[in-house]
Amino acid sequence: MQSELLTAYALMKWAAGEPQAALELARAARDVDPLNIDAAVREADLLAALGRLEAAARLYERVARNADGDARALFGLAEARRRQGRFDEALAARRLAYLAAGDTAFEPLFARARGPAGYDDVVRAAARDDLDRMRARREGGGYVSPLDAARAWAQLGDAEQAFGYLAAALDERSAGLALLDVDPAWDRVRGDDGSPGWWHGSGSARDEARIRWRRTDNATRRRLKQGGSSAERDAGCCGPDGRRVARRRRPGVR
Repeated sequence: MQSELLTAYALMKWAAGEPQAALELARAARDVDPLNIDAAVREADLLAALGRLEAAARLYERVARNADGDARALFGLAEARRRQGRFDEALAARRLAYLAAGDTAFEPLFARARGPAGYDDVVRAAARDDLDRMRARREGGGYVSPLDAARAWAQLGDAEQAFGYLAAALDERSAGLALLDVDPAWDRVRGDDGSPGWWHGSGSARDEARIRWRRTDNATRRRLKQGGSSAERDAGCCGPDGRRVARRRRPGVR
């Protein structure tokens, strides 16, 4: 079976709440094609999702080293180190991730960022930057994904804006919606038990998103199962912090 298909199946299992099955598929994808960077990054993502943060970090580091600073791997490494409470390392990895993606806008911020507060400052600055880019694109007549906007507002902790855009994203039935349960970009607006934030609390935007999610959940998941590769293009092209980064394939990871 092709490595790309196995990786798409892994994404499907992850979205369905089966991270261990997803991890096994991601590993099978790497066995088929040891040079497939997508499969290696997906495996590291799943290790992190299972709480195996040090194993995930080591794999992210290997990908970044062998693939000349793959930005997705570096964003993943940053998130793993953040979750471990190793904020200086998290900041260093995140800085390298932006540089690998060709983004130097946050260099002054990184120069003074320290500890958890500094890491949070960087995440929020990146979300605001994404929103500014989306606004400029919209004003220029270009298309802006409401799901991208929703995720940026979620990273800023603005639940009302996030769920307002989420309702619009649900109307579009983007394949990326299937990963809402596991997307760390939504962590700031989740319920206290870690479950999806739109099931908790009140507010008109949240209520509307909740209603539309109930109506479209099954259809969205079926779409993911029917079109794994397109779903991965929609939802899997981002670093674990939700920031879109360019894909790379060669050189690979051994």
